Amino acid sequence: MRVVVIGCGGIGRRRADTIRSDRNAELIAVADVDPARANQLAAAHGCAAWGDPQAAATMAEADAIVISTPNVHHATLARAAFDAGKHVLVEKPLARNPIEAAEMVRIARMRGRILKTGFNHRYYPSVARARALVREGAIGEPVLCRCRYGHGARESFPSEWFANRELSGGGTFLDNGVHALDLFRVFLGDFDEATGFVGTLVHPVGACEDNGMGVFRSAAGRMAMLHSSWTQWDSGFSFEVFGREGFIHCESNERVTMGRRLPVIGHPPTQTWNFPGLDRSWDEDWTDFSAAVREGRDVDATGEDGLAAVQMAYAVYEASRTGRATAVPRAHPAHA
Repeated sequence: MRVVVIGCGGIGRRRADTIRSDRNAELIAVADVDPARANQLAAAHGCAAWGDPQAAATMAEADAIVISTPNVHHATLARAAFDAGKHVLVEKPLARNPIEAAEMVRIARMRGRILKTGFNHRYYPSVARARALVREGAIGEPVLCRCRYGHGARESFPSEWFANRELSGGGTFLDNGVHALDLFRVFLGDFDEATGFVGTLVHPVGACEDNGMGVFRSAAGRMAMLHSSWTQWDSGFSFEVFGREGFIHCESNERVTMGRRLPVIGHPPTQTWNFPGLDRSWDEDWTDFSAAVREGRDVDATGEDGLAAVQMAYAVYEASRTGRATAVPRAHPAHA
């Protein structure tokens, strides 16, 4: 499979490194609006450099396109790639808003191409172990999820595209938050209702919230709660799944603890797994996409999954604006 990476920032460089290590894929070109950045990455990988991302998305020799640009370009670049017959992997969030995301999904299905959302957190060692435990029935039926996720942002963050709503579509809920929103669906399925608040509390990031709290409920009564933040000074990821018979707690990507429910109040017996070392979630994310293209199957994190996460974030935006619970459009389930 011949691949073009569009967007040569930090994530684009990571994607290029991963593709290069895949013996079933060949990185044939990279593209960026900054020619110097494209040339630098191309030189590191011995491939072509393009200064026109839109043209690179339709490169005749390419089989697949990876889009690692600011969110504002996701929809237009994906549309060009699909129209040219390419498969596409798009970094999270899938798009700036639900309208753009839904159109990307529609075009991919119409063209018969694979659209994968770059939800690498699905492949965190801790999360992968949690998914396996849930499938095994280790904690019974999952009924609730809770997540606290964030970072402290860089000093330059207010001047970057992340903090420009026209370019990003939103703040922390669309940045780091969509990873948790996606995992809520992985473990609990679709949600019907959302409420919550978002606000700009610390950083001068304009209309892009630096903190948000959302609560979600399914038709069956399952619930999930997220605090997403750009002011969590010590970066952290805490994700919990509660079942009828026990719980699972993912601490960062390296540690997961499972406990069993007791018949009395007290400290339950627990079992912990540790996964120290290099984070291979990006490699696993890419491997799924690469194999899906070769095998003609769908991917683990589909375009529909990316759309659903954006819809959930926007439901919280609407609830925060109106002060009322908001309906979440239904998407297909994303089971553990």
